[in-house]
Amino acid sequence: MIGSGKLESLDGLLSDFPRIRVADYQRNYDWEPQNIQDLWTDLKDCADGDYDHFFGSLILQKDSNPADPSAFADLVDGQQRLTTVFVFIARLRDELHRVGFEKETLELRGEEFDLGVEMKRFLGKGSKSFKFTPSQLIQVYFKEISQEPNHAYKNDREAREDAEGRGVPIRSREPDSGRTLSIRSNYHLIKKVIKEDLKEVRKKSDPELVDEQVAYRILRLFDALTQRFKVLPITTENQSESLDVFLTTNDRGLDLGVFDLVRGQILRARTKEDISASTAADIFRESLDEWETISELVGSSKQIDAFLRHLLHLHQDSVQKTEKGNSFVRVTMKKVPGFTDDIISGSSAKARTLWEFILEGANAYNSIISPDSSFCDFPTALRFHALKAQGDSYRILAMKCALQARTMTKQELSRLIQALAVYVFRWNLAQENAQELETELQKLAHYLEEHGAKQTLVELESRSKAISLDVKEKLSAGVSEKWAKALLFLVEADLSSNTSHITDFELEHIAPQSANDDWRKALDLEGAEYSSKVKELGNLTLLDKPLNNSIKRKPFADKKLAYKDAKLEQTKQLLGHKKWTVDEIDARTSLLASQIESILS
Repeated sequence: MIGSGKLESLDGLLSDFPRIRVADYQRNYDWEPQNIQDLWTDLKDCADGDYDHFFGSLILQKDSNPADPSAFADLVDGQQRLTTVFVFIARLRDELHRVGFEKETLELRGEEFDLGVEMKRFLGKGSKSFKFTPSQLIQVYFKEISQEPNHAYKNDREAREDAEGRGVPIRSREPDSGRTLSIRSNYHLIKKVIKEDLKEVRKKSDPELVDEQVAYRILRLFDALTQRFKVLPITTENQSESLDVFLTTNDRGLDLGVFDLVRGQILRARTKEDISASTAADIFRESLDEWETISELVGSSKQIDAFLRHLLHLHQDSVQKTEKGNSFVRVTMKKVPGFTDDIISGSSAKARTLWEFILEGANAYNSIISPDSSFCDFPTALRFHALKAQGDSYRILAMKCALQARTMTKQELSRLIQALAVYVFRWNLAQENAQELETELQKLAHYLEEHGAKQTLVELESRSKAISLDVKEKLSAGVSEKWAKALLFLVEADLSSNTSHITDFELEHIAPQSANDDWRKALDLEGAEYSSKVKELGNLTLLDKPLNNSIKRKPFADKKLAYKDAKLEQTKQLLGHKKWTVDEIDARTSLLASQIESILS
């Protein structure tokens, strides 16, 4: 990795990297209008002032043969910003043409500029030699925006609307219109803000010098963007280096991660064979459709990366058979791309098989994160919520259970998840090593595949008993809100007879965290003593989110009216109390500790 720490102008960057393309694992261009407005504000301030503007870092992966004039550097991080910069420059060039100064020489800071020539040099001299190649789905519109302007208007309306031959409609009925909306709408927003800025210049200019003053404003904006917007270029030699930087650097764009790199690996392997450009484009679109499905099933970029890492622990290649028995590969986040590269081995067929494995895994993941009645009963769903609240290592074995759910009855699934919850809770409450837990769950997942649900249940129960833990002693030291929520879900799973799957429960402080006079009087406590008491497990319950939002700091009698409509049994049990004092909190803390001890034993 090369990172000199020296800031470069965007113009200097293009001298070092004459051709840049967005790496194929990057997501689509998707900047929001607010991002455009923020950049425009920074640009105007820079153009109007006498200072440089730091535009963040850019990560570029060098071509394996950089001496080749047709070689590209892959833009690993920074595509949202750099794509937008090139659209801004193209639009400024069009405005320069409108005032007829594209061939004129202008002076700035004592230097002469052939501005039209400089703009052409920055953008590239034609569609086949543009300096920048954006993500695939927006390339048609980017080419339309970047090409030289055409002022042969078809009619007066086009002239009035400044159409300039640009085939970049705001509205579109094309199949990929949703994915090109950002580039189309951002182009028109950029066009609007620049025109409004130049309109103000015209108002303030001598009527005989209007066009010249507009050209000078364009020059100052172009100079600010290309010379005084400074970036920190970080150059990598290969994908492994890119990942090291990529995991910790992402400026003012969309969250990206390991999954994007893996998707790029799979795309590359599937399209490297001798196939037509249209077939490759179809594969790209199909991949994007399926990626969006995975995103809907799994969640944010961070969640998708964690999902992929856990899922790969279930892949057959994560088990290496040796003379001494099975050896299990621990897949850390940084090892993910290398591990998947080994799985694919440059094979298009293996790449497709891996992608199908990921798609199947995403459905399994969704089943355990958002369980419904088609997958499991309500107590099992509550145990999934308990596991989710305490950590994420459990997902390795839970996903395997979901993947094999069709080979077992709902009762077998329920007993397995109950045993999994006991094992994971005992392990973590005993403060055993978290990394070792992942390995143990990986072993159990492969054990499940080989031996089935019944034997795995016996193995889980045996391993749980082997963990030394005094539950009441551990709980007496107090627990965090995260752990309180997890434990209350676990308790509810043993209490509830509810059959409807409701997932939006919040932690309710019966005596509220923020005390008022009524509650201070009820507990007969002040300050730190009050704050400490209301955090105890006995003062906490789970309540449907709408009900929780409606009661806040209300007196206990009023809270009970809401508790009548609660869906969970532990909260309904509070209706048996006439008052809520320190004695009630202490008694309930003791009761819950006994219930949790029984469950985890």
